Amino acid sequence: MFYYALMVSITEIADMAGVSPATVSRTLTKSAKVSDETLARIEEAMEKSGYSLEIHRKRNNSRVARVKNIAFLILSRDVLQDYSSSFNKTTRAVSSAIIQSHANMIHAYVDKLDNLPPAVANGTIDGLVLSGSCSDDQVMKMISGIPKVWLSSHREGEMVLPLVGNEGIGKMAAGYLSRRGHKKIAFLNAFSEHLAMATRSDFFEFYARKNDVDVELFTKRNREKTYNSIHEIKHALEELIDQWASQPSRATGLFIPLDIQVAICYEILAAKGIKAGIDVDIIGCDNDEAALMGLSPKPATIEIGAAAMGYRAVQELMWRIDNPHAKKHDSVTVVVEPKLVPGGVTDFFVK
Repeated sequence: MFYYALMVSITEIADMAGVSPATVSRTLTKSAKVSDETLARIEEAMEKSGYSLEIHRKRNNSRVARVKNIAFLILSRDVLQDYSSSFNKTTRAVSSAIIQSHANMIHAYVDKLDNLPPAVANGTIDGLVLSGSCSDDQVMKMISGIPKVWLSSHREGEMVLPLVGNEGIGKMAAGYLSRRGHKKIAFLNAFSEHLAMATRSDFFEFYARKNDVDVELFTKRNREKTYNSIHEIKHALEELIDQWASQPSRATGLFIPLDIQVAICYEILAAKGIKAGIDVDIIGCDNDEAALMGLSPKPATIEIGAAAMGYRAVQELMWRIDNPHAKKHDSVTVVVEPKLVPGGVTDFFVK
């Protein structure tokens, strides 16, 4: 009986009980509460399979200081991963923080159930750091009940949960341009399908109108949600700039919500005889030094605290793992307040 008990896996128990392996694992370790009905199904499955709860507890208790297992999962490919320096900063910070916490880390791209790492599927992961928005409901079901932190705007079922910091970014950009005397401003963005960009747009428009400033939105819809090359991005931005430039009374201030787009727009504007920073005031976002290098005059940008966000996410996750009953919800979003980084144009005189 003891030999058979050791051979039965948590995954098999989960299949018999109709729950995820993570739910079984946390039920056995008492690290999360489950309903009486779920507990009854798990206990029934254990009894039928011959799984020994006593042996499981002895094996776990023998690990005096068990190393935590953390999975950093990218749930969808999007434009920020390909073209934003902030995503790379956050990723490096998450990896460094996990290593400093003396935990094991799995880093994987999971857009469908087949790509879910076995350690996550069988419930041996202690916590999750998540980025992106997965459309596969089976993946979300498998990771339900596992302590997790989100680094991005995402969807849960029918709900869209925007990252709170993007509201502040939109507000900051609108306030910056209105304080500089602009009476008409615009949001220009080739990545409108991205949740973060959409949130920045919504709040930029809201606070511009609240400040009694006219506002226009120039956005490009991209069904693929990303671009295969800088050339494709440039082509999309050229169309948007043509729309903006053709206005009889065009906006004198632009919020371009990603610095890589700002750099491309400088080139496009120069080719049209429009001087960025002189003929039109621009503020970007990301504080991407590589993208902004060489731009003159250097535009203002917004620092979103990507590295700090990565470190804080891991700290929050470790605390939640060590204090499983402290909070009701199993997921939390980590936010760092954005900061304005002034550009090389100290004053802008609206013509």
